Formats: sequence, C-alpha cells, structure tokens
Amino acid sequence: MAQSRLDEWKYSRRRRSRYHHSEHSLSPVGQRCQNSRLEPLECRDLLVQNALFTGDLEMVQKYFTKSAAINLIIENKGDELRWTSRKFGGGSGYCVMGDITGREDKSQEPICTRKADGPAQVYWQALLTGDQGVVAEILSDPQNNLSPNAVFDTSDLEEWKNYRFNFRRLTVNFAPGVKTALHEACAAASTDCVRLLLSFGADPEAVSEDGYKPLHLCKSPDSLECVQQLLQHGASVNSRTEEEDDTALHVAARHGLTDHVQLLLRYGAELEAENKEGQTPLNAGCAQPHQPQDMDRHYRVCQLLVESGASINAADRDRQHPLHLACKNANAQIVELLLARGANVNVMNYSGNTALHNILQATAYKLEHCPELVVQALLNHGAIRVWPGSLLKVLRYCHTCPRVIEALMNSYDHVRVSEEWVEAVPVEVVQKYPRFYQSLFSLEQRPRSLQHLARCTLRTFLEGRLLQVLSQLQLPSALHRFLLLSFEDVLY
Repeated sequence: MAQSRLDEWKYSRRRRSRYHHSEHSLSPVGQRCQNSRLEPLECRDLLVQNALFTGDLEMVQKYFTKSAAINLIIENKGDELRWTSRKFGGGSGYCVMGDITGREDKSQEPICTRKADGPAQVYWQALLTGDQGVVAEILSDPQNNLSPNAVFDTSDLEEWKNYRFNFRRLTVNFAPGVKTALHEACAAASTDCVRLLLSFGADPEAVSEDGYKPLHLCKSPDSLECVQQLLQHGASVNSRTEEEDDTALHVAARHGLTDHVQLLLRYGAELEAENKEGQTPLNAGCAQPHQPQDMDRHYRVCQLLVESGASINAADRDRQHPLHLACKNANAQIVELLLARGANVNVMNYSGNTALHNILQATAYKLEHCPELVVQALLNHGAIRVWPGSLLKVLRYCHTCPRVIEALMNSYDHVRVSEEWVEAVPVEVVQKYPRFYQSLFSLEQRPRSLQHLARCTLRTFLEGRLLQVLSQLQLPSALHRFLLLSFEDVLY
C-alpha cells in the first residue's frame, strides 16, 4: 500500500515539476525573496490573525500572493504563544508554529504538517506500519526535503485533508504541537524504522507536544529494541517528561515491562527518582491498574525493582506506600512480596487508610483479581483488624466476595451478628452462595466452634510473629493452613 502511494507521488511530482518550470518559474524578485532572510514583520491585523489561527487557507491565499516571501510574526502581549506563517515563492506554502523556547537561532524551527501530502504522507504511513524500505527510499532522495527529524501533527487529518504543504529539511529539538518521525516510530514499536531514522541522524532527545522524548513512548513489549537503539544513540536514560516528570523507568514499570526495566537499570536508571506525584518507579508499578491476565508481569516488574534495591516504604505526596497502591489493585503477589520484604502493614496514608482499608474498598470492583488473597495476607502479617462495629458496613460493600467476609470473620473469636446482617445481603447473592451465608446468619443464635476459638487464641498469642513461628514448627499441612485462615466457604 505504502509503495503504491510512493509510486503515485513520484509520477505526480514529475508532472508538477514540468508545469512549475514552464509556467511558474521565479522572477528575479521572487528569487531574491526566496534566497534572502527578510526581517520579520509584525502583524496586528485581526483579520489576518484570525485566518491563520483558524487555518482558513482561502483567506491566507487572498492576503499573500504566490510570489511573495512571507516572514510574518503575530505577537500578542503577555505569555501567549507566538505564531509564524511563512511561504516560499513558487510553492503552495506551509505554516509553522513559532519557537517559544527563547532561542536566538530561528533556523531550527520545527515544521508542522497537518496533512502529510506527497512523500510526507507515504513517509508517515510507512513509519506507522514499520515499512523500512519505503522510509529509507524517501529519506535517501534529496528532492524530498524530508528529514528523519520531520514533525507530524496528525491530530486532525480529516479537517485538513484538502490542504497541501511544502516541506523543508529542518531539524527538531523543540516541537510544540507535534511529534517527530522518531516519536511515531517508537510509539508504533517499529524497530527497523527507529534504527533507520537514528542512522540518518534523528534526534533521540527530541521533545513532542506533550513533553515526551522518544524513550518515553516505548510502552509496549515489542518496543524493547527501540529502547536499546535510543540508548545506544545517546538518549538520556533519566530524562523526564515535562508534565508528569516521569523517567523512562516510571513508564516501563507502569506498563509492566520487565525486560525494559532490566535494560534501563543496566544503563543506570535511577531507582528512587520521584515524579511530580512523588512516586518512585516502584510506586508507579504498584499503582497502575491492570487486568487479571497481566498480574504476573506487573509482579515480575515489582520483584525486579525490589531486588535491585528499590525502597518498599517510599511514600508519594499522598503518603501512599507501595503496599497501599498494590492493595488498591488487588495484586496478592505484589502484596506478599512487599510484606515479605518488611513493608509496614499498618502505616496510614493522608486519608487515614491502611492497606486493609484500601483492599476492602476495592473488593467489589476487583472480584476477578481474588481480593480475598490480599485480605488473608494482610491479616496473617498482623494488619489491625476492622473495628467489629464496622463489619456490617464491610458486609454491605463486600458481600459479592464471601471469602473476604470469611477471612475477616475468622480473625475474631466472637462477632455480634444481628438481623441487620441478613438485610445487608441481597437475596440473589444469598442464593448464589447459600452455604456460606446461611452459616454466617446462623451465628446470631450460636457461638463459634471450639476449634475456631483455639485458632484465635493461638493467633492472638503469636500476633506480629505468626508466620515466623509457624515456619519453624513441624505442623501438619492442614493445621498450618487452618491457622493461616485457609478458605472453607463456610463458617463454624
């Protein structure tokens, strides 16, 4: 597809070049305008400003003749953006957004293409599809005037589909409102195109409209080689995004990319770098919501970070620790990892919530993640239990996961069950789990079993050191599981 577009463009270019040569060759005045750098003119005409800001090509063509070389600056007072429109004689024109970095050298301003016409259209599509051959052919042809640092603004292609733009071979070190070709290739995980663009001199440190460098857009497992190429060509491993202040390690941890994390750490990524939310990469990895099928790879990322020395008690600006965040996402593997490494099970965040509060609040939304395993782990590591008077409220919120209720109930020797408990559980839920809820409601009339009371006594005696002591006792496996609140789907 991309090759056919390329062939069509080559044919139309030959026709256009003959047409322009015979009928629209530059006059001496036009040539002087093209070859010289005119001093910029200031424009305060609201009609001209409106035409440029709204992209009214017809009005722009009315105000500016084809033979004129335009270097027009619209300058507003205050800190607003400055826009520049330029047109070179004999061409159909293009618009660029002026540099707002305050640099003196304006020759490096980025080109902004709304509709990638001709070679640029083929170029952009080839980048997205990873067609290395087409990209190489276009970049190798000097007549295309396309750079490996070409900038694309593809936000509204449909609106601009009938507009035509010329392209100049300009480098991009700052690109407000656009992405470079390298950004697009990294986002698409087009490894061959990334390698090719870098070999042609693409800037691995170019900044996109959102303040991202190419390294920050490597968010998929397939982009590992892209990361490797960027780092080998001088990309800074600890560069930050402009808005979030994330490093590439934050991005990789957040997306559960174990191989990316390993590679970035080899290149010296900072384990304790904090973003604007105060999150370290471990916090970011624990905080990212994920589907049940992705729980294992997110666990492996956190495991790698912890084994590399990441602080398990690093708190963000809301005093959320990795354990709080892992509980919100109901990832029992990460919770067990953090607890085994000594995470404080009862530390509170700014809202006064402990990790146990967080998992109970998330239970109804994380049923497929098996939240009962998180509750069980927290209780076995000495989590402060819910005040008995609040258990009715917990039942109202967590009744769809009876095993969460079971774990909580089995951590008390006695709980006062009333008629309100029956009313708190919808009939359809009782019908779905009849054995468990009938055993729960029957506790209103009868005490817990002697076996359960013995379990509670031993757990209370070993509070804070339960797991350490049990690991040293040669207990039958069934008794060991019973003491650690194994699930039986019924209360005795």
